[in-house]
Amino acid sequence: GIYKHVRQVNSFNFADDGATIVLSGENTLGQSDIYLYNLRNNNVTQLTNDIYDDENPVFYPKSAKLIAFNS
Repeated sequence: GIYKHVRQVNSFNFADDGATIVLSGENTLGQSDIYLYNLRNNNVTQLTNDIYDDENPVFYPKSAKLIAFNS
């Protein structure tokens, strides 16, 4: 699950497929990164890993692959 990777979910957005979530999650160091979470297979993919806080991710309409976020 997602809480193996993050201690807190800050914001999230569902893809139009209803099975994929993009989220901003805070790790144990207090840094926020962007993750994809697939609800069908419980798979988590970390998309960012940098010193900046990455927040407010959203999917582009009709896409489960294109996202935008603040960094």
